[in-house]
Amino acid sequence: MDSVPVPEKPIIHSFVPPSATVPGAASKQTASTTLAAPQTTTTTNKTFRTKRVFKVIIIGDAGVGKTCLSFRFCNGRFPVHTEATIGVDFRERSLVIDGELIRVQLWDTAGQERYRQSMVAHYYRNVNAVV
Repeated sequence: MDSVPVPEKPIIHSFVPPSATVPGAASKQTASTTLAAPQTTTTTNKTFRTKRVFKVIIIGDAGVGKTCLSFRFCNGRFPVHTEATIGVDFRERSLVIDGELIRVQLWDTAGQERYRQSMVAHYYRNVNAVV
């Protein structure tokens, strides 16, 4: 297997669900939740194999801090400024726990009712946790 370095910065993807219509917004691709074979990662002369990928979806009313929570977990600090989430924002963080590489995928959902209607059931499939 190929070895890749553990990302120091989190992987952050923002996208709008295909069913959402946002005037003036460019079309964005949605992320796939299909999991591939475990990856091997090398860092500081250690090799880790991705054992688990955890999908965590964050839900709640508008303005309660869902984006700040996911940003803080992935970046180690709170954002200076945030805007309302449209659709879903996706962030990912890799952690080494007990010598195993764990990937945590955070799905930050829109809290405003007008965007919540565009949420489709496939965002909730195969979820390991809901915050």
